[in-house]
Amino acid sequence: MDWWEETEARIHRTPSAASAGLNLWQRLGQAGIDPDAAFLPAYDLAGLQMLCADLVKLVEGLLESGDGDRPAFRRHGLALLRWAHQAEEWTRTTAPTLNRLLDGLDLEQEDLAAREEAADASLVAEERPPEEQAKLDGRYRHWHLLYEQLDLKLSSMGLEDRTRRGLARTLARVYEECVVTFRLLAELAREQRPRYGATARLLLQVNTTWHFDLGPYVLGAGQALSDGRGSLGLATWLLLALREAD
Repeated sequence: MDWWEETEARIHRTPSAASAGLNLWQRLGQAGIDPDAAFLPAYDLAGLQMLCADLVKLVEGLLESGDGDRPAFRRHGLALLRWAHQAEEWTRTTAPTLNRLLDGLDLEQEDLAAREEAADASLVAEERPPEEQAKLDGRYRHWHLLYEQLDLKLSSMGLEDRTRRGLARTLARVYEECVVTFRLLAELAREQRPRYGATARLLLQVNTTWHFDLGPYVLGAGQALSDGRGSLGLATWLLLALREAD
C-alpha cells in the first residue's frame, strides 16, 4: 500500500459527516421516508450532530481553563464565536431541504398513529407536553448546574454582571439543545427498526429547535422585536465578553 492508498484508508476510518449521514439516510429510509428526499437532510443532520459535539467540547474546554485566565478565555471565546457563526450558517443553508422533506410527511397525530402499531398509537396519544417531559428528563437541572458553572467561570474573568449572566444563560441554553439533539440523532443512528411516527417527530423537533428558534433568535446577533425590545444572540454576547476581557 503506497502513501495515497494509506491516506485514503485513514480517511475512510475517520468519522465524518458523509459516513454518519449515510447511516442516518439508511435509517430514514427504513422508517418509510422517501430516500431521494431524505438524502441531503440526512447529510445535513450528520453535520449538525458534529457541530453539537464541537460545542460541548469547546464549552468543556472553557470550564477547564484556569480562573481569571483571560488569554485562555479569549482563545475559547474566539473559537465559540466561530462556532456560533458556523451553526447559524448551518440553519440558513439547511432549512429549505429539511422543510421540503417535512412538507411531504404525514405529521398529523391521527395520520402518524395510523402508520404505527396499536401500542405505538397509544404512546402518541399519551405524550406529555414538552415542558413536562423536559422536567422528567432532568434537562432543567442539568441546564441550571451548567449555568452556575459558566457564571462562576466568567465572573473570574472580570466580566460585567449583565454580560456574564447573558453569556452564561445563552451558552447554557445552546449547550442543552446540543446535548439533546446529539442524543436524538445518535439514537436514530443506532435504531434497528425505526418507526415512521417517532422518526417524523424527531425531524420536526430538530427543525423547530434549530430553524425556528436557535437560528433566528439565539445563535447570531439577536433579533429586534416589533414592540421595540430585542434579544441578544450568542454571537453578540461573545463579542461583548471578548471586548470586556481585553
